[in-house]
Amino acid sequence: MNMRSIKNIPRRVVIKYSLVTLVDNALLIYILILAQNWISIPTWLFWTVIALSLSKDLILFPYVWSAFDSKAPSKMRTIIGQRGTAIEPLAPEGYIRVQGELWKAETVSGCPSIGKGETVKVESAQGLKVFVVLDNAVF
Repeated sequence: MNMRSIKNIPRRVVIKYSLVTLVDNALLIYILILAQNWISIPTWLFWTVIALSLSKDLILFPYVWSAFDSKAPSKMRTIIGQRGTAIEPLAPEGYIRVQGELWKAETVSGCPSIGKGETVKVESAQGLKVFVVLDNAVF
């Protein structure tokens, strides 16, 4: 990820990530302080562990920031309109393969049953189930 794409990350995402890592690092500090009741932790080790934790958060941010962006299109929203293949008969439910992934599918009300190997089009999604029609079907 280059610096230009990092600058395009929304501020709300940076704030969410910062809050999560703040809690994470506060918990780490609390655990280290509690651990000092049973074992002696040298000061240099205490601060090194904290620095490593903060460094880990900074290094991982460019790779995980999209998971903190609730306004980004999800996989479910981007699958609508895609075409796939029925891997078993849909009468009215079964499984389809879309973009190499297996999805639980149900035919749209009024759509005839769909046979194994037929091409389907994803019309909508609810939860983890997609609703499909026979591709190029005329009702």
